[in-house]
Amino acid sequence: MDLTVHQVAARLDRHPDLVRRWIRTGALPAYKIGTYWFVRETALAAFTEPDRKPWKRNPQQQKEK
Repeated sequence: MDLTVHQVAARLDRHPDLVRRWIRTGALPAYKIGTYWFVRETALAAFTEPDRKPWKRNPQQQKEK
């Protein structure tokens, strides 16, 4: 099944603009039909593997801010 940007954002509890940024930078593979972006479930699963969680901030970075 393919997911919209809003569905991905809801699953990851992140803003849709952040998901679009990941797509734009190539961090999250997606494809576009018309004006809508779609992410395959397999791509999202690979993106959210335990070793790779870009949406989780490093606790060290949070202390520096």
